[in-house]
Amino acid sequence: MAHQAVVNDFKFYTLNEAKSRLKIGKTLLFKLLKENELNSFKIGRRTFIFESEILNYLKNNINNN
Repeated sequence: MAHQAVVNDFKFYTLNEAKSRLKIGKTLLFKLLKENELNSFKIGRRTFIFESEILNYLKNNINNN
């Protein structure tokens, strides 16, 4: 179970949680980040992805496979 963080109604995940939620590997996750298919943000050294980014990615790519 992912331990999502919630700040002012914005849910976000660590990279590890995001890859688990998307059911993809680390290499593909980094490719998606590099190609701006997913946007991330940093707090200190830690990188996070908003839940809305994950949902938008799934919504836009679910029929492309």
